[in-house]
Amino acid sequence: MFKKKQEKQEQELSIKDKMKVQDFMPNYAKEEACFKDAIITDADTKRKTDQTWPRLKNGSEIGYDNWLDKVINPETGEWYPQRNKDGNPVKNTGGKYVVSVITRIKVGKNEYLCSKGNLKGFDAAGDEVKLWIMYPEKWIKTNFTWKKTINEKTMSFNMECQGPSGTEDVYELPFTPENVDKLYEMTDKDNVQFVIKDLKTQESRSEVVLFRNNS
Repeated sequence: MFKKKQEKQEQELSIKDKMKVQDFMPNYAKEEACFKDAIITDADTKRKTDQTWPRLKNGSEIGYDNWLDKVINPETGEWYPQRNKDGNPVKNTGGKYVVSVITRIKVGKNEYLCSKGNLKGFDAAGDEVKLWIMYPEKWIKTNFTWKKTINEKTMSFNMECQGPSGTEDVYELPFTPENVDKLYEMTDKDNVQFVIKDLKTQESRSEVVLFRNNS
């Protein structure tokens, strides 16, 4: 009985819960965490339920989840390896992020770095599986509206979540020459584009000489 229950719980776990390798898109967890405290209040009893405000995954996150399902062994939580023509595993192969575009973004008075590129992994047969991703260094924070109400039975105040009030972009990687170098190390060196972008003016230009410098 216990074994069957344990097997059911393991089946209900997502691949993200099982993975023991690097999460290339960790900011999705931060987006989800915004909804953790947005608990729904029952309209009749005015008591908090065990449900939180629903969050819908966007197409990019769904695509990433599907990619993980293909390239991670659910039994071990490790990457599937590449396989040679004889079907044998190739050592030191698995998932990796290959950067193709590095963007230096000006947001107000601050500057940040974002990237675009391909996630590369291998399925159970050892065949390559790619996924194009954009700006893994940025995430969307969801804010909520709260209303103070009084519980007439207990004569105490409660804070009720009224739903999302808006979103804001959060950039995680500040622009520094050292951070530029870190992203550059994740490229294939021969196929990389450098872009400087101003969010206020929406001006973008390809630049190499000034990109790494503070000017």
